[in-house]
Amino acid sequence: MELKTSISVSFLIEAEEVSDLEPLLIRVIIGIGVGVSVIVLIYWVIRKHRE
Repeated sequence: MELKTSISVSFLIEAEEVSDLEPLLIRVIIGIGVGVSVIVLIYWVIRKHRE
């Protein structure tokens, strides 16, 4: 939990330093994409185990 907090804190600090919204938007889109991929992968593994 501490690691997650420090990552989000450093992410926020970096985001504030970036005056352009474009790099932040790209970072958010990549973050969402990675998050969805991980969830789908976990879901797929659980389904495979049940079969």
